[in-house]
Parts: sequence; C-alpha cells; structure tokens
Amino acid sequence: MLAGILLCSLGVLMLEVLLTRIFSFTIWYHLAYLTISTALLGFGAAGSLITAFPKLLQGSVPRLAAWCSIAAGVTMLLTVAVLGRLPLDPQHLLDEPAPFFLELFGYYAAVTVPFLFAGLAIATPLAAYPEAVNRLYSADLFGAGLGCLAAVAGLTWLDAAGALFACAAVFAWAAACYAPAISSRILCSGFGLALIVASPIAGRWLVFEPSPSKGLAVVLRQPGSELLETHWSPINRVDLHSVGLRTGGFWGRFGVGAKYDGPLPNVYSIQYDGHNGSNAFDLSIPGGLQVLDEHLLRVPYVLTQQPEVMVIGVGGGVDVLNALRNGATRVVGVELQPITLEMHEGRLSELMQGEMQRPEVSLHAAEGRHFVRSHPDRFDVIQITAVDTFSAQSTGAYVLAESYLYTIEAISDYLEHLTEDGVVSFVVFDPLYRDRMLPAPLASRVLRIAAEALRRRGSEDPSAHLMVATQNSFTGSGLTTPTLGTAIEALLIKRTPFTRDEVDRVRSFTAQNGFDLPLAPFGAGDPQSPFTRLVHGGDNLLDSSGQPQPFDLEPVTDDRPFFFHVLPWSSLFGNDQMVWYSPGSSTGLIVLAMMLVQAVVVGSILIFLPLMLRRTKRARGRQTLGYLLYFTGLGLGFLLIEISFVQKYVLLLGYPTYSLTVTICSLLVFAGLGAALSRRGWSRPRFFLACVLLVTLAMVLVEVLILPAVRDRFLAAGLPVRILVTVLLQFPLGTALGMYFPTGVELLRRSNPALIPWAWAVNGVSSVASSVLAVILGMSFGFSFVMLVAAGIYVVGTLAMLIATRHGQPVRG
Repeated sequence: MLAGILLCSLGVLMLEVLLTRIFSFTIWYHLAYLTISTALLGFGAAGSLITAFPKLLQGSVPRLAAWCSIAAGVTMLLTVAVLGRLPLDPQHLLDEPAPFFLELFGYYAAVTVPFLFAGLAIATPLAAYPEAVNRLYSADLFGAGLGCLAAVAGLTWLDAAGALFACAAVFAWAAACYAPAISSRILCSGFGLALIVASPIAGRWLVFEPSPSKGLAVVLRQPGSELLETHWSPINRVDLHSVGLRTGGFWGRFGVGAKYDGPLPNVYSIQYDGHNGSNAFDLSIPGGLQVLDEHLLRVPYVLTQQPEVMVIGVGGGVDVLNALRNGATRVVGVELQPITLEMHEGRLSELMQGEMQRPEVSLHAAEGRHFVRSHPDRFDVIQITAVDTFSAQSTGAYVLAESYLYTIEAISDYLEHLTEDGVVSFVVFDPLYRDRMLPAPLASRVLRIAAEALRRRGSEDPSAHLMVATQNSFTGSGLTTPTLGTAIEALLIKRTPFTRDEVDRVRSFTAQNGFDLPLAPFGAGDPQSPFTRLVHGGDNLLDSSGQPQPFDLEPVTDDRPFFFHVLPWSSLFGNDQMVWYSPGSSTGLIVLAMMLVQAVVVGSILIFLPLMLRRTKRARGRQTLGYLLYFTGLGLGFLLIEISFVQKYVLLLGYPTYSLTVTICSLLVFAGLGAALSRRGWSRPRFFLACVLLVTLAMVLVEVLILPAVRDRFLAAGLPVRILVTVLLQFPLGTALGMYFPTGVELLRRSNPALIPWAWAVNGVSSVASSVLAVILGMSFGFSFVMLVAAGIYVVGTLAMLIATRHGQPVRG
C-alpha cells in the first residue's frame, strides 16, 4: 500500500509539472496555472466524493486504488491527446468572453479527470486506514518530492510526449503495487513497461499545437517557413525555424536608422514556448551586418572603444555580433537555455560563419543574475536586450512571470561589475500612445529602478547617470485604441555621471539616424517627455486630460520581481480602454481573477455539499468550523510557503529549474519525514500541535529576517555546495509542516472519523485557491509578505483546531 501511494503521488506531481510546461507552449504562461488548480481540485474532489459516498470504502480498497491508478494514466493520455491539438486562444478573452469562458471550463473539466482518479487512489487508503495516516501521508509526500525530480528528468532525457508516457507508466506501476491479485500485478507492470519502451516515439501519438495567436503558429502559416529543430527542456520548448521570404527579421524592421538603405541579412528564428523568440543572422551573404552600424543597438558603443562586454540573454546572438562589430576585445555571453548554446555549436555555427566561436567570445549556460554575482570580472558594457519583453509581453504572456533581471538589486549588481566609465544598456519594447504625455511603462519602470539603485549607491543626482534613446514605429492603429504603434527604447545607466562629451556623441549618433533622445543630462533631452518629467518631477505624472497616469511604475525588488505587472488591479474596474494601455497585461490579471473566483466557488461546493448529503454522524457546528479552518489553513499555508521558497532560492541556485526541483523536492521530502515522525507526539496531540506551531513561526521569521543574508554569502560557492545549503535550509520548516496533517487527522479520528476524507477534500480544495493567491500576494506585496501571511494562516488554523478539540470528547451523531 505504501509503495502504491508513493508511486501514485510521484505520478501526480510529475504530471502537474509536465502539463504546466506543455500548456506554456500550447497556450500561454498565465493559462498554464490551470494545471496547478485542476490538480489540486481533482484531489479535493476525490475527498468530497468519498465523504458523500462512503460505500466506496466498503469493498476492496486496494482493488479500487489499483483501478483508479490505471484510470489516471489512461485518461491523462487521452486528455492530452485531445487538448494538445486544441489549444486555447487567449486573444478571444476580451473579444468573445463567453465562448472563451466555456472553452476554459472545458479545459478545467478535462484536465481534472486524471487528477480525480489519482486523488481517489491516494485518498481511499488514507480514509480506510486512518490509524496509519502518518506513514501513508509520509509516503504521499515522499512520492510528490520524487515526482518533481522525475518530471525534470523526463523533459531532460525525453521530449514532452515521451515524458507523459513515462508518467503513465508510473501510474501503471502504482496500480501494480495496489492490486491484490498476482495476475493484475503482472498485467499492470507489463503495461507500464510497454509505455516506457514506446516513450521515445510517443510523439507519433501525442502532438502539441501552439495557440493560433502565438508567433510560431503565425510564422509557420506563412509560405516558405519551415520548422528545422524542436527541443523540449525543463525550462521551455525551443524551436528553430526559417521565416520564409522575409529578410532582416525583427532587427531589420525595428531599430534601423531612418536613412539606412543597405542590405538586410536573411534570418532564422529561435522561438521559446512558441512565441518569445530571437533572430539568428545568416552571415553567408556578405554585408549582412552593415545594418548594425546604423542601428539603435549601437548606442552604448558610441561611448566606448575596444570594450569588454557582457551579454545577458544571448538568444540568436545579435548582441554578441553587435559587440564584435563595434570592436569588443572580449564578449561574455550568458544564456539561460542551454539548448540555445547547443544550437550555436551545431546548425547555427555554419549559418553564422563561426562568429559565435571566435576566441574572444565565451558563452555560458546560466541565469544572468547569478552569473554576475558569482564572477568578479568588470565590464565596459553590460547589455540586456529584449529579454522576455517583446512579442510575448505584448500579449501578456509574462505579466505573471517574475524576472530577476530588472530589480533594484539586479541593477546594483550590474553597476558593481562595471568599469569606472562602464554602462549598463537595456533595450525594451513599449506601446506608442496617442497621448504623448503617457509614460512608456516598461522603460519608465527601468528608469525608476535604476534611479533607486543609484541612490542606494550614494548618487545625489541619478539623472546625471541616465540616458534614453528611442525609435517609434507607427502601425496606423484605429481610433478604438489609445496606441499608435510601438516604441523601442535603449536605456543607458552609467556607473559615473555622463560627461558632456559623451552626451554629445550619443546626441550626434541619434540625430544622424533619426532616433529621438528624450532623456539626457545637460539639457540635451526633451524637457516635455514623460521620461524627463518622471526623473525630475517625481511620480505625479498626468495625461493630456489632466488625469493621473494609469501605470504602476513602482520599482520592483527581488522580493517582488514582477517587472511586467504594470497595470494596477484597480484598472480592471475602471475605464474600458485600460485593457489596451499595456496590451495583454490585463489578460493575465483577468485570468488570475477568474481562477481565484473559480477556486472559491467550486471549492465551497466540494467542501459543503458532502456535509449536506451526510446528515448523520456530523460534528457539532463549532467543531466542524474548527476542523474546516484547520484543514483549510493547511492547504493555504503549505502552498504559500512552497511557492515562496521556489522564488527565494532562484538566485542562490542560479537556475529556475534547480530552484524548482531542489526546493520542492527537499521541502516535500522533509515534510514526509515530519509526517512519519509525528506519531511520537500523539500521546498529547494538542500540546504537540502547539509546539509545532511555535517551531513554524520561528522558522518563518528566520527565513524572512536572517536567511536572505545567509544565501548571499553562498552565491559564489560551487553548485554542489549551494544545493547542499538549500537542502539543509529546508529541513527544519519542512519537517514541521509535515506534522500538521497527520496530527489533525489523528485528532479527527478520535472525535469523528467519518470526516477524515472530508478533511482531505478541504485540504486539497483550499490548495487550489492558495496557488493563485500566492501569485496575487507576491505581485502586490512580495514573497516575504506571502511567508508572513502563511504563518498567520497556520496560527488561525491551529488555534481553531485546539479550540474545537479542547474537551477531548468523541462526538456522536
């Protein structure tokens, strides 16, 4: 039984991670959150079903669990086979909200089915054998921890389809462990082995199509386009494709000087998760790089000669090529996706004439912030061009995504790694508004962040360190929206104040090429531009009608790194045109709000309906309320802490994948250890629960107040040391968190054992809201605040349980 629970739980978390990754490609990042919600919803629904229909436990529990495990694997493959070919299109959310809502509901219903079966396979043994809850729940947590590792391994060694086949095999082996008959065990084991053998060719049956509005889908519909390579990884899916008859690609259309009439290179395109991409220049035709001589990307190089350059976000390599063309003697490129660098060593090497393999170029697969912090070298230019800001941002794909490249601490790190006259160069993309008094939200936020970082370094006049050059591109938008087109902004942040000669050089270059210079020292900028007014006049910007500007331009920090969240929540309830001020941003907010409402409504039904159906052996109202608050608190609190931990350890581990796997795995494994050890405190369970609460509060305070400094001290250590530190820092809090659920079930077993599956339902359903709530609170107040909220929830829930069980008398119906 323990092995069956462990494997089934492993399959559940593995499936959850895999579907999140797949839906990030087929639909959009913010809609991929539905995987977490539906997984937890399925678990909660399983507990509600057992509570409402207790006869499910009267037959053979092992046989029922085995059938449910097999059903989870089979329905998972069928669901993905259908949904992979029918991606949602979030652009219909604003144009056709009712049909989109029905489509989204259909997705929820379909994805919930395999998780419901898996939840039944785990919940039925817990309900049938409550006296062994500590061991059963421990197996559940251990399996979940291993499932996170299994998902990453599957996406590393197989593609997404193959990893799903491997996940289905895990469910089959769980069924083999549950099954009471030897023949059933052999059959299930053989089915699982067959799935593993077939996993390398699973892509023949499981096909994933990107949403019609995604860039990859749009390009592949054009004549002459061809998909050349496809790779899945735990970070994202990477596609390399040709782009038909177009020349110049993105950088041949945007940022080119007004007078340029030279050749444009043919390009290939690298797409990440089907949309956010980067061009790779075909240098087999001479003269392809001439366009960079009169390009906005050249702005930082008019200030330097023979610079040493760091490029964060290599992508297709345009920044590396730009640095080399401008005389760089050394270029260090940092790229989050290792597959991109493998492409540069492979097919792209010949395409780009070996430019990326020149001796002065070194490329590293790493997260940019961690690479900067862990290396002592200084550079004349640190270049960050359009990392997560262009086409994906325009549809809201990253409004819910954190980015540690644009925080106050990040710019402080960059400034520390510049030479005395070095510059940090950001290139970002913003809407171009009809109302020229409106600030460009992303570029303005970068300026606010940079100004704050400079103040922290002791600068009395941050504006002396800042310049902005822009190019506007008009698209002839209709009068129905406040946007005219798009703007590309090159923002320069200098370690020391700009000199008059440097400003004159930038002004001369921008004037020659038809670019604007809205912000520059010595009065060289436009005094009426929003950039100048923002830097010199503070936050109280007004639009042309005299109304306050609509954006949230507050500088973001490592604790609240949602750089792309530029529309305040209040915008959803204001002017209808607000949804167009930052195109797509409102889409992510609306989806998040829809998920929260869905979680509350459906969760309430799943929690209270079983109590209404079962009118016998109910606890008294106050006791039921106490149980409800306790198990709701566990569901809310654990996920809030788990998601906060994943975010907080990204910088220490240097890779989001490492943070996801190491943090979640160690936290769940230690929680499993805590569950296994909890029985030792059940001689006095109420006192034991109070002690666990005190330990939890102490550990949360340590995490918020002390551990950030500890993590900073280990940033430059080797990866094995950083992983070990991360694991050890999870131990005390993870162990304490694992003791709550089995101790609560033991108290419930002594008073009203019939409500044990209901407690499982409450815990699972409340986790649905927690996954969404963690993002909302993190976006609004930061992840340290999320940790403190989680601690408060544990306090309320534990006190409610202690009050509900203070008499220690069994409750009779």
